Amino acid sequence: MAQANPIEDLAGKRREWLEQVRRWAEDYPLTYKHEGDIIKPQYVVEKIYELCQGEAIITTEVGQNQMWTAQFFHFSHPRTLLSSGGLGTMGYGLPAAIGAQVAFPDRLVVDIAG
Repeated sequence: MAQANPIEDLAGKRREWLEQVRRWAEDYPLTYKHEGDIIKPQYVVEKIYELCQGEAIITTEVGQNQMWTAQFFHFSHPRTLLSSGGLGTMGYGLPAAIGAQVAFPDRLVVDIAG
């Protein structure tokens, strides 16, 4: 039988870990190398962000594009990323985008797939 194990000072217990994560983010910021004429997917995600000024609802298909979107589209509003997470089915993004567009006909909706 599971016993109650209350966490007394959650913020205090997490402080050291969150400080370590912050240091890693400073030491190893998310970046990528521009190489010649090759257009990187991270660059494309950044350009989508710039073009819509962060105001779009974004959906993603299953795959690495989920990570690139989460890392390089600088979301400024809650509930504007529709993603299946890591365990979704292929083909999620397009119907999610259609649903978002029906729900919000006056908003720009972009499905990042590829």
